[in-house]
This record gives sequence, C-alpha cells and structure tokens, in this order.
Amino acid sequence: MELELDSDLRKQFETEEEYQFPPVSSDADFTKVVVLCGLPSVPEDKKGKFIGLMRDTLNKVVVESTKEPVKILDLYMPFKTSPVVSKGYIFVYCQKAIHATAIQQKMHGSKFVGNSFYKVYRYDDWENMNSTTSTTLVTPERQFVEPVALQSWLCSEESLDGKDQFVVRFDGTSEVYWHSNGNLSLEVKKPWTENIDWSPRGTYMVNFAPLGIALYGGPNWTQVQVFMRQHVMAVQFSPCERFMFTWSHKFVSTETPEAPQSIVLWDVKSGRQLRNFHTVPNANQGWEFSWSHDGRFFSRLVQGLIYVYETETLSLIKDESGQKKPIKLYGPTASHAWSPTDPYLAVFVQPAGTTNNIPARIILMEMPTRRTMGQVSMINVVRCYIHWQEPAGNYLAVRIDRQIGKNKKREKTSTAFEFFRVRDKHIPVESLELKENVFAFDWEPCGNRFAIIHADSPNGTRANVSFYSMEGGKLKPLKTLEKKQASHLYWSPAGRYIVLAGLRSYMNHQLEFFDAQEMESYAQTQHSHCTMVSWDPTGRYFASYVLHERCKSENGFRLWSYRGAELYCLNKDTLHQFLWRPRPPTSLSPEKIAWLKEEKNFQSFQETYRKKDLIQEAERAKKEEALREEKRQQYRSWQAEKKAQWKKDAEWRRSLGIVDEDDEDVYIVQECVEEVLSTETQILD
Repeated sequence: MELELDSDLRKQFETEEEYQFPPVSSDADFTKVVVLCGLPSVPEDKKGKFIGLMRDTLNKVVVESTKEPVKILDLYMPFKTSPVVSKGYIFVYCQKAIHATAIQQKMHGSKFVGNSFYKVYRYDDWENMNSTTSTTLVTPERQFVEPVALQSWLCSEESLDGKDQFVVRFDGTSEVYWHSNGNLSLEVKKPWTENIDWSPRGTYMVNFAPLGIALYGGPNWTQVQVFMRQHVMAVQFSPCERFMFTWSHKFVSTETPEAPQSIVLWDVKSGRQLRNFHTVPNANQGWEFSWSHDGRFFSRLVQGLIYVYETETLSLIKDESGQKKPIKLYGPTASHAWSPTDPYLAVFVQPAGTTNNIPARIILMEMPTRRTMGQVSMINVVRCYIHWQEPAGNYLAVRIDRQIGKNKKREKTSTAFEFFRVRDKHIPVESLELKENVFAFDWEPCGNRFAIIHADSPNGTRANVSFYSMEGGKLKPLKTLEKKQASHLYWSPAGRYIVLAGLRSYMNHQLEFFDAQEMESYAQTQHSHCTMVSWDPTGRYFASYVLHERCKSENGFRLWSYRGAELYCLNKDTLHQFLWRPRPPTSLSPEKIAWLKEEKNFQSFQETYRKKDLIQEAERAKKEEALREEKRQQYRSWQAEKKAQWKKDAEWRRSLGIVDEDDEDVYIVQECVEEVLSTETQILD
C-alpha cells in the first residue's frame, strides 16, 4: 500500500528537504586547467620525484612569463592499471587563467628530451578531443569531383596544329584568341576588367580583384583557386608554378619585421598561406624575390645580405657550421640573379669603403653549399647589370659601367663586359670593353650570339648595333650595323631572328626584322605610337601594340611574321593589355630535338603542316567569301524592298506635285525667251 501525503504536508516536506540538502555548487571554470602531454611513462615509485620536477619547471615558466611569484596549485598524473605506469600526460591546475595561457604559449611544441616535444592543451579542448559521440563518427559520403584538366589546351586541336593563344583586355572585357598566320579564332570572352596575367608556364590565368586573386584554367576556364587577400598589386610565381607571392602595398606602412603583412607566400594547389614577409624599404629589386630554376630556393637582399630560403622548410639555408644565417660576403651585396638551368647564384658585391680604389666583385656561387665557382674584381664601378642567357643558361654576362672622367655637362663613362662560360671547365672569363654609351644588351636564347646597342651620343639617336659570337671557345665580333634607330633588342625565342625596335618617340617607333645568321635585314616598318612589343612562344610571330595607359590614341595591336610581313591589325578605343600565353618547357630529349632538326625529318614535318595551313587557308577564304555573299544578298534584298516601296508611293508623290525623274508619263519642257528692252550706241574715240 502506497503512502499518500496531502498537498500541505508534501509542500512542507519538500521545503525542509531543500533546506536540509542544499544544491551542490562546483567551480566549472576550466580556463585555469591545462593538460601537459608528450611525457614519458613513469613508474609509480618515481611519481613524487617526477611531479616535483615538473612543478619546478612549470613554476619557472609562469614566473618568467608573468613576472609574478606564483606557484602551481596542483598536479594530477593518471596511471594505468597494468602495467602500473603513468599515461604520459598531467593535469595542471593554476591560480589564474593567464598562468595557464603562459604555459601553453611557452611550452607547446618545445623540446622535452631526445625527440620528444611538449604538447599543451586547454582542458576544454582536451575534453572535446576525447568526447566522441556516435554523431561525430558518421561521415557523409563524399562525391567524386572530376579535377580540372589544366593542360587541356596543349592537347587541343588548335594547339596540335601549331596555333598559340593570346589575351587582350579592353574596357569591360577580356578576350582569349587562337592565332596562326594572321587568322584569329575567339576561344573565350570573360568579364575580367581588372589587371590580368599568365602564370610562367601558361597553366593559369591570374585575375586581380579588390578582395583577392583568382586563378582560371581548364577547357571551360573555370575558377580553380582563390586567394583571399585585399589590395593585391602584384603577384610572382615560382618557375614550377607550385608557389606564388602576393604583394599588398596598403600594408607596407603598418607592418614591422616582427609582424609582416605585405608579402604572402601561398601554396598554389591548396590555396594555403605558408609564410609572410615584410617589404624591405629602399630595396633595389623592389618587393620581389628571386627564384632558382626549379623552385627549390628563393632569395632577396636585406641590408646588403642575401637571404636564401628553401621551399621545403621555408627557412634559411644552413651555412658551413650548420646554422641558418644569411650570406655575408666581402661587402654589401647590391644585386644577384639565379641561373635559369642550374643552382648557381651570380652576386655583385659593392666596395666596402667609400673610395673607388677598393675593388668590387662579381662572384658565381653554388647553392646550397655556398661554394665559390668563379669571381672577377673591378674598380671604378658606377653600375653593374647581371645578364644570364635564358633559357639555355650556358653563359653569364656582367655589364660594368665605369667612370673615366668628367666634363662640364655630364660624367663620361665607359662600359665593359665580363663573360663567364658556365659549361666549360674552371669557368673561364673573357672581357670586352666599349668606349661608348651602351643602351641595350641581350643574349640569343638558343645559340651563342648576343647583340649590343651602343653610341657616342648620350641619347642614342643614331646608334650602332653590334653582333658577337661565343662559339669556338673565343669571343669574336660578327657585324656592326651603323646608324640605326633602335633602343631595344628582342630576340626570337627560337634564336636567329631579332627585332631592332626604336620605341622612343624621336625614333618614329621603327621596327627592323633582322636575320643574325645570314646578317640580312628582312624588313623595316613602323607602328606609330607603339608602346610595347613581344614574340610569341614559338618565335614565328611578333606583336606590337599601343596601350591606353601610355598613349590615349590609336590603341590596338598588329601581328607580324618573323620576316616583318604584317598579318593582322586591330584598332580599339582602349587597349589595356596584350599577353601571349606562355608554353611549358618541352618534354622532348635533346636527341629527339636534334633528330627533328635534321633536314630530311624537318622537311617531312614541314610539308605536313604546310598542307594543313593550305587547307585552313582555303576554309578561311571560303568562309569569308560566304560571309561577303551573305552581306551582298542582304543588301540586294534591302534594295529591292526599297524600290518596291518607292513604286508603291508614286501616286502619292504625284498628288503632292512631286515629279519623279524616271516617270515616263510626265515630260519637262524648257523654253528660253529673249526680249530686247533698249538699245544704246556709244562712239569710242
């Protein structure tokens, strides 16, 4: 039988029970508790000694961080039942939350002993990691996502037929075209209105936006990666396209070397931010880094020291003693450049003192061993420029401007060149000195020649262009072209052909197409107001264009053959960018390339592509003729419609008194009437 209580008695009983047994209150603030992991398993008989050691270590860390004479309140170390050893972690109870924070910041990731490292977690985080429920174990089924074929453009029909792409950016749109022999076909049209650029191997199209950087690629030009970083002004890829630097000018004024913000290194595929760098003020090379040919190292100059980093660890390379330090040479380093094919670094070291009697040095070093492979000393150096032969990397040229005297108007200088034969044993060095002003120097990309523009006058109005050869183990002159209107040199990527461009206004923007093998000029032409020129990756076509940022009128571009024949011309109100799409390095072996260059094999391939070109030209002519015929038919139908309307309105025009010239029922008669009004006779003496 169940005992029943009336309501008053039940209420009184509950009140007395609540009074006699008050609710238990517990301190639920676990911000003062941390879990110290990564400890060794300690036997039970050594528990007291080990806890005392850990207590002294933790007290020392807290006192150094907070500057307060405090002590750890309690330590709890759980044990296993069999065998009776500790579980490898300790619960630490501190006086304040800031003490727990100090322990976590100072000890997390620090070395304990041997290869053991401390791992420090907040108690709340520890609870979350160890409290797994059935819902957290349920993983939703992930659907397979087809990766974007970033190299599809190299396998397309157009690319296999020898065509190349370029992009042009106008106001409000950007257009990508396929091109071959002056024939254009539109590939895609995108609303890319901000600055755009290609990656070094042409895999990605880079689109600048106010909120960050977007990469596009694949057959459908999909967005494959986004880097959220505001106010990015420029990007720089590694040669292998694995890494990318972004530079945001807005953060330069607020950053410090301890808290860098302006330069960010990214992993291109994952979009992960790897490391930040600060912008060096008053740096000769600006914000950019220099990359090794394989993307293994990158470097820059900071206060005359060379900071060389490796991408594997994102830290400085080690010196002979095993310490990670920058490279310090005989004096402050002014400039440096990596070889395009080998882990070699060319360095220009300025004089350590203020007088010109102390020699400057050009040093060729091997990385990461820092071994000196060759060096040259120089005096009276005013400026120095380093020129690697790209992409072959067989030679290194160093241009040195020396001061030889002064006159009333200007300093008088002479120019000398030091040439390093990088592939030869002991890397021999040859010299060349010119008693004139040098305005341009450029290596033949695939060959042994180079060209120099030099003149007596300081502005180079009528300059000479000299060609030299490094073939045969000896530097020798080939030919000098006198009195040329040229300010820039542009070698074809395939070698042999070069364009002498006069891009300055007083040179009338002349372009001369020259064969450096036959020493013959193919054509001399002109592109008015031309601001920039560039070769396509194959070296068969040449583009000249007028950009809106430098010239407000006659914007547009022209395409030329390597012999200087104009193939295509397009004028636009505004043209902001023209960029050929780069191609990746060939995967063919040197033996296969040599086999293809043999006359018999080359002619067979040449005949195949010539037939394809003829077929494509016939198809293009047929399409153009069909388009013209369609326009003629449209005009004729419009003309017939208007004539029918004219005849239909004939009666209406007659009612208004309008006479048609071709109306057969109406005749116009003209009569001339002469009437003599008076006659006067005058006698002349």
